[in-house]
Amino acid sequence: MKLIRESVFSSVIRSFCIAFFSVIGIMVAVFLVLFLFGLGKNSKTIDSTTFDFIIPETNGRKYTFTSNKPLLLRIDLEGTIGSAGGITTEEVRSILNESKAGPLKGDKVRGILLYMNSPGGGAVTSESIYYAIKDYALAHQIPVYTYVEGLCASGGYLIACATDKIYASNASMIGSVGTLIMFFNVSDTMSKLGVANWTMSRGLGKTAMSPFQPWAENANSEYIPLLNTNYEQFLSIVTNARPQVTKQQLVEVYGASVFMADKATEIGYIDGAGYQLSEVTDMLAQAANLDKDNYQVVSMQPKAKFADFLKLDTFSSMSPLSCFQKALMSKEAPLNLEPLYLFTPPTTQ
Repeated sequence: MKLIRESVFSSVIRSFCIAFFSVIGIMVAVFLVLFLFGLGKNSKTIDSTTFDFIIPETNGRKYTFTSNKPLLLRIDLEGTIGSAGGITTEEVRSILNESKAGPLKGDKVRGILLYMNSPGGGAVTSESIYYAIKDYALAHQIPVYTYVEGLCASGGYLIACATDKIYASNASMIGSVGTLIMFFNVSDTMSKLGVANWTMSRGLGKTAMSPFQPWAENANSEYIPLLNTNYEQFLSIVTNARPQVTKQQLVEVYGASVFMADKATEIGYIDGAGYQLSEVTDMLAQAANLDKDNYQVVSMQPKAKFADFLKLDTFSSMSPLSCFQKALMSKEAPLNLEPLYLFTPPTTQ
């Protein structure tokens, strides 16, 4: 009987080891496949020394990157500015810094094309990107153009104002010069459902706009100067970049409206509508004094890194799910008090 028990025990151990190492092998194989196919390229983690060079097909021709030709650097600005998975200051600055290092060092970058499709986003991030692009162009004395294919609103339009020219496709929308801070309040709903809230805080006005308790009269007064400051800055940037547009027009006529590309051209928001990407690329090359047959267009993105596959972006600290969970679990709701240059469609009655 002793021999039988030992045999069964050995068999169980052997089966467990086979199953365990089979699972480990499958997991390793999956990670290797993901790595080889480069699915991690969507990550927004930037390593300023590990960029892949992508050659956009702007006019139907395919290019092979060579380091001995002058080039135009294309930067894609798509999505919400400052949000998780969207446009970040770190990403743009890293691309600009890397454009003067490695294979691109020297004066190879002769112009920058911003490819824009954004509804706007955080005011701080929008202005940081605006100044990063503005400073780079000034320091290196190169032309910078924006091409809009979709939406260029609020913070996106503010960034576009850092460039020498703004062109758009026919179907694009441009504008929304305004600032907002958004709050919500569920205290009445909680009261009707019999849900109590007990918030403990220190500091005058710490819970002034808490969504879990009724707001006191003039509770939002401290945020008005913040909005006004950012709004005035936005107006100043637009009027300096677009001489045809006056501050009075922005405040009293155009406001936070968005306009189709042809109308945006008419009022001076952009320089032209109905353009294709290849046409704007050619115009930028001409402004940079490049031979049309002797330059290339290059875009950069972070290389895939193995550590990126271990991150669950869905549950990142900036994801809506995570923020909602924190709001429910925290005694004091987390509030994002940063003003937003964000386009919001008008409500219809």
